[in-house]
Amino acid sequence: MIGEGNKDITFNTTILAAGEMVADATEEMEIGPPSPTLVKPATCKLYGVQDGGLNNSQFFTINPVDETVEPLGDVYKGYDIEAMDVHPETNILYVASGDNTKNHPKGHLYKLDAETGQLMAIGATGFKEISSLAFNANGELWGWAKDAGLIQIDPVSGIGTEVLESKAKLEDLTWSLDGAILYGSVATELYAYEAGSGAITQKCTNLPLETEALEMLADGLMLLGMHKDKTLTLHALEVTSCEMVESRDVAVPYNDPEGIAMPTAACQQ
Repeated sequence: MIGEGNKDITFNTTILAAGEMVADATEEMEIGPPSPTLVKPATCKLYGVQDGGLNNSQFFTINPVDETVEPLGDVYKGYDIEAMDVHPETNILYVASGDNTKNHPKGHLYKLDAETGQLMAIGATGFKEISSLAFNANGELWGWAKDAGLIQIDPVSGIGTEVLESKAKLEDLTWSLDGAILYGSVATELYAYEAGSGAITQKCTNLPLETEALEMLADGLMLLGMHKDKTLTLHALEVTSCEMVESRDVAVPYNDPEGIAMPTAACQQ
């Protein structure tokens, strides 16, 4: 059981077989350009994105109560979405692209409609690949840019500004609840960046597998997401002690889930 403030997020062991969930989830469909319309906020679900082939992106949701998995919209062919996070107050989902895009911008910031899966383009970050996004408690958007390092992104224009130069192959970022520490995963290690001093320390070295997704929960535990075959493995990490509090394997009809986002504000309503 993974706590979410006043509500408990339970990952039960009884789920549908992957083929029963979404038989046609991997069908690659050409869809139109991103819509300029307003997007709908996230509800109390776990949101994720599947990296299909080189650059095809399929958004999906996981119900935290019964673990059913549903595709969110159609496959975005050639968009190469590599990062996602949710605004802490508005519950709007934001995603960003990598550099393996085809006929679409590299390192671009989008909003994602949580009901239809429709993308709304915001703008170019100015960096060629964004591998992670992380909002802090004040609504500031941070990210990790390939071959550049830590950046801060204007969520209105999409423009990114370099904060810390680094060539590290960081997978994902998440902020502590008080906004004092930014955590990042590199393979099976967790690092901490202190916003005040700029100091970087190695926090945990015992993550079970290469961790591709981090999300701080309302109770202070950190949700870790990693995949193997067609299973999304979720762990609740107690950051101070580096101990795993809870673990669950969720069957998904995808072989390469990337970023995840959990709208903790929506789960507290």
